[in-house]
Amino acid sequence: MVSRSRGTGMHTMLWVQRLFPGNFKNFVFLSIGAVDTATYGAEGAIEALQRETHASLEYYVTFCHQYGIAATSYESYGADRVDELTKLVDKVCK
Repeated sequence: MVSRSRGTGMHTMLWVQRLFPGNFKNFVFLSIGAVDTATYGAEGAIEALQRETHASLEYYVTFCHQYGIAATSYESYGADRVDELTKLVDKVCK
């Protein structure tokens, strides 16, 4: 589970690789775009959120692919992050 903070996500992923060398050969990145109901009606707000979230996930996947690590990503959007994450995890597990 990653957010728009690429530094935190990269740090976590690299530490996993350092702590468990050779154990993890595939990464699945999940991100939830939190839809702020106050700005929902703002022109382009949802599209901007989707672009930012997608670009962040694409960054992680591209990084992994550059180093020969299999990776994919999934994203979802909603006002309740926990609910959206639960649905997304269920979808990915299936």
